[in-house]
Amino acid sequence: MMTISHGLKRVIGLLSIVGVALLFAGCSKSAATKTTHITYWHVNAETQGGTSVNKLVKEFNKTHKHIKVTAKYNPNMYQGLMQNLQSAQASGKVPDIVQVGWAFTNYFSDNFKYMTPTDAAQKFDKSKSAITNNFSTQSLSFAKNAKGKLVGLPYSLSTPILFTNDSMLAKYGIKKSSLSTWEGVQAAAKTIKQKSGNYGVYIQEPADTWAQQAMMLSNGAQIKNSAGKAAFASAQGVKAYQLYRTWF
Repeated sequence: MMTISHGLKRVIGLLSIVGVALLFAGCSKSAATKTTHITYWHVNAETQGGTSVNKLVKEFNKTHKHIKVTAKYNPNMYQGLMQNLQSAQASGKVPDIVQVGWAFTNYFSDNFKYMTPTDAAQKFDKSKSAITNNFSTQSLSFAKNAKGKLVGLPYSLSTPILFTNDSMLAKYGIKKSSLSTWEGVQAAAKTIKQKSGNYGVYIQEPADTWAQQAMMLSNGAQIKNSAGKAAFASAQGVKAYQLYRTWF
């Protein structure tokens, strides 16, 4: 039986990926107003954190009168942003800060010119400990490339969340306590489907297996071993996918 991991308790949608904020060398300044202009590219649609991003940018601009941040949404998640970034680099008009997915960290560091967070901290904060004082060693590991070099800062460390529609559960006689295992979620989804004709569960399907990893980890599978090699093709991983493919 696959018990849902602690971080998953509350379905029916599994959301997002690790985002890394990466800094290109230099921000533009207006000599007349002495205002620093910063362009920030992100992947957060209105339905996936975009509203919060806009609010944060608005509040930042309001409290920093000599800095103006302009946020730009890039569709098609991290792949779409990287494609736009390639075009921007070719034209010589790159943004100042970009949100890059963890899976693209190596590609970014190998193909783009950028300022490392360490260099930025020393240049702008005159500090060698600003980063380590504000980020844990574990979170910083997500922003390092294969060579162990810190190329960005961990900006959005996503956690899969299980959201429930409590009124729907009550309507079809489903106890929330029964959703503590994936088998329980599967049974609840089938009950909703049989009684209403509507699907009872939704699991995000990005262009990777991030959402499904939660299921594998809940069953004791590993995504990679201590040597960094793929390890998900185990008995536990296979069992998780066997359960998953019987749902729909």
